[in-house]
Amino acid sequence: MRFARFVAALAALLWAGAAAAQTPYTDLGLLISSKRYRYGYAYAPAIVREGGVTHMLYCSYGRPGIWDFIRYARSTDGGRSWSDPVVAVEGSDEVGERAACDPSVVRYQAPDDDRPYWYLFYSGNAKDIGTAIFLARADEVTGPYAKWTRRGTWEVDAADPAAIMQPGRPKPDNTGFYGAGQQSVVVSGRSLWMWYTDDTGCAAACPKVLVTRGREPTRLPPGAATDVQGLWSVDVKQDPLGGFALVGIAQAHEAGSALVARHSADGFGWDGPRVLCGEGCLDRYAHNAGLSGDATGALTDGPALVVYGGPLDRDRRCGTCWGRWDLFGGLVPPTALR
Repeated sequence: MRFARFVAALAALLWAGAAAAQTPYTDLGLLISSKRYRYGYAYAPAIVREGGVTHMLYCSYGRPGIWDFIRYARSTDGGRSWSDPVVAVEGSDEVGERAACDPSVVRYQAPDDDRPYWYLFYSGNAKDIGTAIFLARADEVTGPYAKWTRRGTWEVDAADPAAIMQPGRPKPDNTGFYGAGQQSVVVSGRSLWMWYTDDTGCAAACPKVLVTRGREPTRLPPGAATDVQGLWSVDVKQDPLGGFALVGIAQAHEAGSALVARHSADGFGWDGPRVLCGEGCLDRYAHNAGLSGDATGALTDGPALVVYGGPLDRDRRCGTCWGRWDLFGGLVPPTALR
């Protein structure tokens, strides 16, 4: 009987090892603890790798009257350990902006620029409009970031930041619609490409991912619908071998969350989805994944870093713990993204 139990246990271990080997995801565990830094939650990261340093901007609690601030941390070991976070962008308008969240950052030289800047696209929320997309820029990825204003200027801590993309139709407070945000931006050719969520064109609240492109970051045209069905928030990177790769969380904020990848030749039509880390691998109730890329939003050599929001302290029972999130992450081989 002991030998039989030993054989059964060995078989189970071998099966588990084989299953793990087939999962194209290496878990790095907890990366940023919101409890440690006492700001309540952390999610929706933007990740840039440059010169051996991994930079991460992400959404976190702001202050009374302003829902969210964007915080910055850096890693010199590929994403396993991080510096203490600092505030990079604060929400500054309690009526017309109300938040600074969902960052996406690329280095880009617009037609009228005399040099490249780090352009940071972020989500705010305007009363009687809903979630909308705002813009800031800086000389360094660490900041300080100057916001694009309604006066057509760039100013740090501007009191009148201007939305560069509003939802398809206004979303007054206390309605079921989200608005337009959760943007992901890359530089492709000489243009900016931006994928973003806008659910206001639906008959009822439902996710819809649009894509737009243009050369002037403050005047991007309204987007066209893509076929990224069932994903509420995606992060897209340009594939150096051609086309675009994305990651997203299927069944976000649910017990059966899964990290999935899709690929596109043109940025509109997507294949897949392919599961990178499913139930039992990914944290339950995961959401808002970010994928690492270079300064232009392209995949880099070697494994890509994926970071997502998950329940505080990795509490598997925490489906009702809305707004209590840490940042978790893992590594994915580039072949799994194509």
